Amino acid sequence: MGTPSSFARAMSSALRGAVDLPIPEGLVEACIDSGRPEARDAEATFREAYEHSLAGIDPARRARLGPATGHIAESAAAAILAESGWIPVEQFVAPLSGGHGIDLAMLTPDAERVFAIEVKGTLQERRWPRLSRRGLEQMSPAWLDKADNPGMAEQGFNADDLSGLVVLIQFRRRRWKAAATADFVDAVPITDVGQLDDPTWLV
Repeated sequence: MGTPSSFARAMSSALRGAVDLPIPEGLVEACIDSGRPEARDAEATFREAYEHSLAGIDPARRARLGPATGHIAESAAAAILAESGWIPVEQFVAPLSGGHGIDLAMLTPDAERVFAIEVKGTLQERRWPRLSRRGLEQMSPAWLDKADNPGMAEQGFNADDLSGLVVLIQFRRRRWKAAATADFVDAVPITDVGQLDDPTWLV
């Protein structure tokens, strides 16, 4: 895995310092049903784990939960940001997540800056999800600019064009938290949802 970069350390520290905020009531439930037949079984399994726990789900069904969990987390994060006035630019549109690039790109409420957004969700009871450091570190400039990052390529973005936001969603606790970066060098924790209404304080 190697030694984490200074940016990875800064982002990890910012996420540890972020305040975990409540997921709005009913938001996750509204994100579960994509209406796609190919996602129905995975979404039903997600709902069972979300409403009860992972404990009663057999390993074979649990192994298929990852893509559905990722897509529902992305939808929930997009809805949370939209409530603060953020404007979607790019989102993985299939009912099951699993791409190899950014999850979302959104304009800030003043439409002045685009943020690349990485979303991580978990149904585990005792932990928060984290960014991957396998290969290229997620959300590093090299990862953003890699050839197989379709969300970046389709919009013609590169890392110099963007700021970044990492959103973690803890489904079992009904909580979320986030950290932002203006330059992919330093990172700051989100400690109040009001910070998202006007992120010019960051940029």
